[in-house]
Amino acid sequence: MLMALRDGSRVLARDSEKGGAYHCPECAGELVLHKGRIKTAHFAHKPPVSCSFAAGETSAHLTAKQAFYDHFKESGLAVEVEYPLSFNGVRARADVYVPKTRRGVPAAIEIQHTNISLEEIERRTQNYARLGIAVTWVPLIDLEKLDIAVGSDGRWLVKKYTPKPFEKWVHGFNYGEVWYYEHKEGVLWRAKLEPCVIEVPYSEWYEQGGEQRTAGGYERISKRWKTLKLTGMYPLREVQFSVSSRQAKSLGAFNFPACHVVKMTEKPKD
Repeated sequence: MLMALRDGSRVLARDSEKGGAYHCPECAGELVLHKGRIKTAHFAHKPPVSCSFAAGETSAHLTAKQAFYDHFKESGLAVEVEYPLSFNGVRARADVYVPKTRRGVPAAIEIQHTNISLEEIERRTQNYARLGIAVTWVPLIDLEKLDIAVGSDGRWLVKKYTPKPFEKWVHGFNYGEVWYYEHKEGVLWRAKLEPCVIEVPYSEWYEQGGEQRTAGGYERISKRWKTLKLTGMYPLREVQFSVSSRQAKSLGAFNFPACHVVKMTEKPKD
């Protein structure tokens, strides 16, 4: 985690020094500061660990949260990280929280580093709606692990990409696009999940009675794969964040609540 409590105040790992007494904002357990030259400075529970706060958190997730926090701070906005929110029994904890956007609506950036069920992402989005907070979901991506090609339009693409269900949900939530964050390069990629057309090879054979049989020789839409088309790479300073509203909608297995949405677009070129 990036944040801890020291003498009752929230402190950022990067701005802290080793040797202090730090405690978990969730369970009040003692934390250890890990701060070096390579990895993002962060806090970790002293073992044994029973608290679920930041359980299974990756270095990529820590780096992404720190990057978004720094971006909004450098933009002159008040910003918090790993911020607890509560109102009328509804609770949430935003990865990155901007209390007041330029439209006046608070906003949360949720950086998703692990798989999440559709029920969970819908529940958490609904909670932000009840709290009156605009939200966006930003999955992490590691392009080094993908088979990248260049399409006829010059854009990068992954011809056979298997998106997780929550990525498909985010694609629908954003009206047909996903903004991925690549932590190694510190950039965003604007992506679309398009149908993947696969070829069913033609084949022919003869039955025992000599009758000829044929199969294949046509193309079809894959049920398993999508073609991931990528536009980028965008440093955070080249991306514009705004707040819009969307209506509730159900589309197949996906349910999108009525809520404020943090919309990302490329900044206009000068």
